[in-house]
Parts: sequence; C-alpha cells; structure tokens
Amino acid sequence: VGLALAEGIIQAAAASPEEAVAGADLVLVAAPVKATCDLAARLGPRLKSGQIVTDVASVKAPVLAAWERACSPGVEFVGGHPLAGSEKAGPQAARRGLFQGAAYVLAPGSSASARATELVAALVRLAGAAPVFLPAERHDALVAATSHLPHLSAVALVSAAAELAGGALGLSAGGFADTTRIALSSPVMWRDICLTNRDAILAALDCFSRRLAAVRALVAAGKAAQLEELFNVVRETRSQLTSAREGTACAFSPPANPTARP
Repeated sequence: VGLALAEGIIQAAAASPEEAVAGADLVLVAAPVKATCDLAARLGPRLKSGQIVTDVASVKAPVLAAWERACSPGVEFVGGHPLAGSEKAGPQAARRGLFQGAAYVLAPGSSASARATELVAALVRLAGAAPVFLPAERHDALVAATSHLPHLSAVALVSAAAELAGGALGLSAGGFADTTRIALSSPVMWRDICLTNRDAILAALDCFSRRLAAVRALVAAGKAAQLEELFNVVRETRSQLTSAREGTACAFSPPANPTARP
C-alpha cells in the first residue's frame, strides 16, 4: 500500500475493505478469484441499493454467482476481466498503458441495469481497453483454452524438461524461456483458478491431450508429409492471431446485456 501511494497509483488507502466501499458509487474488486468470491459474503450485505460493483478476476461464473447471492437488493454487479498483464503482480508491476488496446470482458449479472453496464464499459474505454460482452460461462470456457491451458502446459513443460535435462536446463534456448515464462506466475492464484474453473479446464486439457497424442503418433510413425502439413496449418493459424485479437471487440460485442434491467 505504501508503494502504491508513493507512486501515485492510488490516492488514498482504507484500513479495511468495509471502509473502502462505504459510500462508494462504484466498487472495483481487484483480487484473485477466490478472494473475490470470499469478499462477496463479507461486503455484499453492507452495500446499498444503487451501488455498482465490478471485478477483475479471471474466472467469471463463480464470482458472478457469489456476488449476486450476497449483495443487498438494488446492488448492481457487472463482472469484468481485463485480458492484459504479465506473470508479475502487485503495484511494482503496474505500468501506464497496461490496458491500452486490450480486450476487456464484461459479464453483466441479472442485477445489472443497462445504465450500470454502460458506466463500467465507459470506465473500460477510459483505460484504453475495448469492452467485450460475454456470458460468464462462455468466458470461462474460452479462457480455459486460451489462458488456463497455456499456463498448465507451461507447468508440465517445465516439469518434463527438468526431469529430462536435470541440471542442464541452462542450455535451453529462447523458445523454452518464451513458452514457460507464465509458469513464474503466482502459485496461489493459479491454484484457485484451477479449482474455480475446473470443468472447463478439464475439457481443455482433454482436448490438448488428444492433440498431443496425435502429434506423438505422427512422430512415432515417421509421417514426414503429415507432420509438415500440420506445422504449416498451425503456423498459418498462429500468424492470424494478431488480426484475430484486433477483431475481438467487433466479433464478440453485442449490445449491453439483453437481460439487464433498463
């Protein structure tokens, strides 16, 4: 907190979460997913009608359920997840422009009015990000494939390389470092992500296991042509990633929550 104050990241600090939310028009809960769920029971009943709550946790369905269950009547919850950042955490990892050009998923709850949803979306745009509206369950399935699976793959890769290479991991090239960088992320945060998004992560792991087994079969059989074809297809898919990310906001941004209150 002292560093955040000194660097101008925050203008004031509260002695407790309860003090921080008292009288606030908009509450942004910036905590790991389990802590975000736990704070719902602690803070939800204290909030007043008309207050708007949003969050930044990387799993949405359990967070949405926890806050809508705990909040007092009239409190409006708009789930959020900025697709930005790195393996680093804390105020020391803060930087200007962090959200510039990033997709920022919004998953409005049934308690959220169109006004509340648009207010949170306006805040997202002010930070330089692009709001992407998705149902919570759809979000969780997508990030299981594009965020959670890559992390678990990096974990498995580091474990396998350590077993195979032993003390010679220092001989690894840039590809190993690039692929495994995210394994440096917070173990506690990722433990909780795995537990709160378990079903979607298991489905992603099953798909990955099938794909890896297919690659192994091609290598074992010496299928040169099929391997080259696979590498070409995957290379083309990967090369389209930049344009696909730039089009995300257009592709997945319907009007604000159609089930929301006006």
